[in-house]
Amino acid sequence: MGGELMPARATQINELLTGGGLTATGDVDPGALKAVLYREYGLTGQLRRLASEKDETSVLTTAEAEFVVKVAPVQETRAVVELQTSAMILAANTTSLPVPRVLRTRAGSAETVLAGDQVVHVMEFLPGTSLAAQDWASWRPQVIGARHGELLRGLASFAHPAAHRRLPWDLTHLPVLAGLIDDLPDRPRRNLATAVLKAFRDTVVPQRPHLRSQVVHGDFSPYNILADPAGTRYVTGIIDFGDVHHGPVMFDVAVAASGLLDHRHPDPWQYADGHVTGFVTEMPLPGSEIELVPVAAAARTLQRALIAGWRARQVPDRAAYVLDHARHDWADLEAAFSTVSEAAGRFAALAEGNAS
Repeated sequence: MGGELMPARATQINELLTGGGLTATGDVDPGALKAVLYREYGLTGQLRRLASEKDETSVLTTAEAEFVVKVAPVQETRAVVELQTSAMILAANTTSLPVPRVLRTRAGSAETVLAGDQVVHVMEFLPGTSLAAQDWASWRPQVIGARHGELLRGLASFAHPAAHRRLPWDLTHLPVLAGLIDDLPDRPRRNLATAVLKAFRDTVVPQRPHLRSQVVHGDFSPYNILADPAGTRYVTGIIDFGDVHHGPVMFDVAVAASGLLDHRHPDPWQYADGHVTGFVTEMPLPGSEIELVPVAAAARTLQRALIAGWRARQVPDRAAYVLDHARHDWADLEAAFSTVSEAAGRFAALAEGNAS
């Protein structure tokens, strides 16, 4: 076990992670929330809490339909929630994708406020099961990648004052988390984490100013894609715009690729390969950017593992949720990083082949 963090480094880490709402705890009064839903939306029914990263998320079942209700943590301003709802509204209007419809209040707003300045928004409930809960053998990563590309193409012209927020999950800020490596429980993990961070600093960070950037989803992962393998429309929902922000398109591809790594396969990049293949058919990127995806995906996996460990210590109430999402990260990271160079060459060839 490493020693305690230097005060300045610990302050940087805490400011980044707490400022993004990652220490939020559930303290929403169901009665007050029901009153707001009736007053602002004319909705009444039964509320059922769902596990979530930082928002207080519930399903409201009425006599006619079901809705998703999200209450933002106090660290998220109304402008940040407006960024999220505006991105969903635009994506629903500019693409054929199954993005949740945002409900308007009686006054026509996409958001309202609960006591304590917590911002509330309501969406339609979409059918389907998350990919994370399905057998990987039924996945169609190329289809999912194409839908990802279509989404970002639809958001390409989107601008919002809050889009340049400082988000803990933005890979740009990964070097700030370097101090958490010292807290890892064993030397092999510390060595692996150090190597991944060095590769990210050496190959990706120098290119960061030159990468194509726009508003991106921020968390295009198996947990946020709903699918029906037996349905006529495979992807039935693209959900959770809580991490939407302005950043490199390549980083968003890397986030998706990270969620598709699987140490149980001879090629841990198999599903990520399919995602990239589908993505570039809808949103071409130069091979010089796509070849950075494997290192950036490994960095994202490290980022998730480090933040999960930190959050489990800081917010025990949410430990089970965050650790479940990160349960395979170290095994996936070890398997994927050992073949990162081969994956980079293959991904670059996919991008160039699609452009030719």
